[in-house]
Amino acid sequence: MTVTLLDVANILGLPIAGEPIIFDNQPSAATTIRRYLGIDPPEDTNVRSDVTINWLRENFMDLDRTIDGPVNVDEERIVCCTRAYLLALCGSVLFPNATGCRITVQLFPFLENLVPMTRYAWGAAVLAYLYASLTEFVTASSLQDMSKNLTGCMSLLQIWAYEHFAIGRPVTSISRELGIFPVGRRWTTDVVDQAHCGHPIVSIYRTEFDSLTHDEVTWMPYIIRVDAPDIQRISYPNSHYNVVILYDFRTMYHPADRVLRQFGLVQTIPNAPEYISHSKSGRLARIQSYLHEWNTRSDRYNILNMSRPVQSHEDWLGDITYRRWYGPPRIGNRAYTFEEIRFTNRAVDDCSMRRFIDNILQLRPEMVQAIIDRDYASTFNLV
Repeated sequence: MTVTLLDVANILGLPIAGEPIIFDNQPSAATTIRRYLGIDPPEDTNVRSDVTINWLRENFMDLDRTIDGPVNVDEERIVCCTRAYLLALCGSVLFPNATGCRITVQLFPFLENLVPMTRYAWGAAVLAYLYASLTEFVTASSLQDMSKNLTGCMSLLQIWAYEHFAIGRPVTSISRELGIFPVGRRWTTDVVDQAHCGHPIVSIYRTEFDSLTHDEVTWMPYIIRVDAPDIQRISYPNSHYNVVILYDFRTMYHPADRVLRQFGLVQTIPNAPEYISHSKSGRLARIQSYLHEWNTRSDRYNILNMSRPVQSHEDWLGDITYRRWYGPPRIGNRAYTFEEIRFTNRAVDDCSMRRFIDNILQLRPEMVQAIIDRDYASTFNLV
């Protein structure tokens, strides 16, 4: 499973179709700030292409402090304050970087006018940035690098988990059946019961996810009403593509064919993953190729041609060829897995489960894997 374009459109309410956000041939940061904000840039702008969120707040977040009062506010000042707010929103929520307090001013041309903003694929950009950030995090060479590289829209990732899994999910006063949009509004602090936000023991969460079954997953959590906004109504047809998504030079693959069940389709064997080079050499030529692929995605890469809609409970497991290809769960190099399961409520309340775990703990990993392989094959009639 993964966060998809469908999730971004429904959770954040951002458009996932339109022109990609790519910074190209822009003037200096100082010139950009003067043009879009109407004031002189910070002193360090000559050597940097970003500003701090605090600088934006100090200069634009309080109209009454910077002018004589709301009666004397001119339209240009309101426009500049709106751009500053949107840039701060991008830097703190949608595209936060490792500093946590700076945001590139190269986004300003995309924020120049509010109406044309909707022609850009903001949702695809947020997802590409999140994919790239998670990739950097999981491939970090040390714990120190990992602490620096975890960026991206964490609100999107967290709410996606709330919508698909009951594990760690807080209690919200807004029912899913109401079809509220954007879906992220279901999980704001004013409607979430903070007393029921899960437990603090990470190992318990890990064990619960390791033992998760397909029928404990909410594969399609979004309810799209007849009177839903256009962004939500067209989120499904605009998201079921295997295509490269872009945010400037960050180019990431949207693997829709690997999560067909999240689109209500029977999972089949996916295509081989597409290799995407992140080398600086030849970057411009590659981006032009990816732009063409993005603009012609309606003609290619449609996952609806790969499968059929789910029609039965067994369909959620995937078709028979996929089950053979994927195989049974594998036991990794984690000696604590079976020990941790002792602390889950399911294991504590079930005496037979405790006895089963006690027996399992006496087996060698290769013996356990043999049992899993045999039971998997028997359950899904693969023998």
